[in-house]
Amino acid sequence: MNAEKISKKEEILFELDTARAEFQVLLNSLSERDFQKQSLNPGWTNGEILAHVTFGFIIINVLLP
Repeated sequence: MNAEKISKKEEILFELDTARAEFQVLLNSLSERDFQKQSLNPGWTNGEILAHVTFGFIIINVLLP
């Protein structure tokens, strides 16, 4: 693997780690009531939206390789 590919891989890993950390901060800032509130997406609570986002991260990790 050349230096450019390694650099790009490190950049992607850094961005994924940053996104994970920001998502964790968001989750920690929410109360139980916040999870149960209606989201801006009709028919979904904030908790349901976050559950689907989390599931998406899991699927990406399995399918990406």
